Amino acid sequence: MPIAFTAIMAGVDIVRVGIEDIYWMYPHRDEVVRSNAEALEKVTTFAKLLGREIASVPKAREILDIKRTS
Repeated sequence: MPIAFTAIMAGVDIVRVGIEDIYWMYPHRDEVVRSNAEALEKVTTFAKLLGREIASVPKAREILDIKRTS
């Protein structure tokens, strides 16, 4: 989580969020992220506090040029 927050503050446009990428909730406590939703909620709240825009799923796919397949 601290790396994601640092990246957002540094102006990175895309931050990957999930328990496979973010294990510890805080750098100074032994609190583990319990779910992807919890990690996403925390990062989204932080980004919004800094005035950063959150991309919707369709917008993220467009930015990353991800094509849907069936």
